[in-house]
Amino acid sequence: MELQRILIIAGFALFFIGAQAVTIFGCYQSFRSLRNKNILKIVLGWVIFLNLAYLFLFFRVPLAPPFKMLINYLLIYPFFIYMLLCLILFVVFGINSMVIAGKTLWCRVWPVIRLTNGLNTKTIPEQRRTFLKILTSAVLFPVGGCSVYGSYVGRTICTIDEQCLAFAQFPEHLNGLRIIQISDIHAGVFMEGWELQPYLNTVNALHPDIIVITGDLITWGSNYTDAVVAELSRLQARYGIFVVTGNHDFYGNLDDLCARLEAINITVLRNRWVQITTGQQSSGLYMIGIDDLWATRYFKKKTIVLEEILSGIPCDGFKILLSHNPTIFEQAIAHNVHLTLSGHTHAGQVILPFPPHHGYSFARLIYKKDYGLYRNKDSMLYINRGLGVIGPPLRINCPREITHITLQRGCKI
Repeated sequence: MELQRILIIAGFALFFIGAQAVTIFGCYQSFRSLRNKNILKIVLGWVIFLNLAYLFLFFRVPLAPPFKMLINYLLIYPFFIYMLLCLILFVVFGINSMVIAGKTLWCRVWPVIRLTNGLNTKTIPEQRRTFLKILTSAVLFPVGGCSVYGSYVGRTICTIDEQCLAFAQFPEHLNGLRIIQISDIHAGVFMEGWELQPYLNTVNALHPDIIVITGDLITWGSNYTDAVVAELSRLQARYGIFVVTGNHDFYGNLDDLCARLEAINITVLRNRWVQITTGQQSSGLYMIGIDDLWATRYFKKKTIVLEEILSGIPCDGFKILLSHNPTIFEQAIAHNVHLTLSGHTHAGQVILPFPPHHGYSFARLIYKKDYGLYRNKDSMLYINRGLGVIGPPLRINCPREITHITLQRGCKI
């Protein structure tokens, strides 16, 4: 499994380096000013400087908070903004290269067409260069501007989203039960322990009965396990704190992470269930947790069968399922799970302002259910937008989220 983690990380790094090479070459061909040696030296100098970010991304450098913030603002955030632009322009220049290759092949196979089509082939490279210059500028300015806002402003916003959910089968003696959900902490270069503190202070201030964390406590590796466990030890909940694993948790020493969490009285639910203890003889409330679906298939070569995990829960029990990946919801509906709590999608970290009641997020490109509340028959799914970030450290119209859920019996929302 360790080799798989290394290969995944190395694959991403090599892909980003390749994307930079294609983008820089494309800009060099499109903008004649880059052929000025002095300008070219400045550009290459900035590229080398920005790539120093890799030192902080793959290795944990112990720095005092003020210095870490300085590194983030001067190096890490600009690097990811630069990488986002590279990825977009990589597609633009890649398509352009394929068009050129196709045209060259066409002209060689049918040379008579090139001789008789009446085009002035000498003007084509200049026309193409002008087109690419306009297209590149059209991408750089709006995307760059939004990325700067998302990294330096949008990423810092956090909201408490209130959800009052009613179920006919919810235990009456637990009416008004308060559950706080957080997800996708992604402890790492963008979420040091001291950065997590204010969010956990907010969670404790809500005086929850139950706290659930729906996966991705870390980003990768185990360098930040100490920090995240130390901060999570401060959480307090009346009936317990419950955690499930996310796909990124598998990229580190998962067994050590789970053992450390259990040591601070946080219950890790890995394909099992527990009955919530409330002081009553039988609470009738069951908390089920499963490992991440994708990571289980990739690393364990297994498929999670929810029916097997639910075995033993009484038919009249109220079931809450914690699953990092929301795609489990179809199985949850089929097996009468009342409430499923998930994360994983981050709502794409960018939500467009339309349609008005549920803006289109970038996560919708992959997931039919991307964030917020969904209902099907007697089952509900809630997808938390997460506290941390993955990939570009930005959020646009997609603030970090702490979900405050109140469960009730027999009332409408």
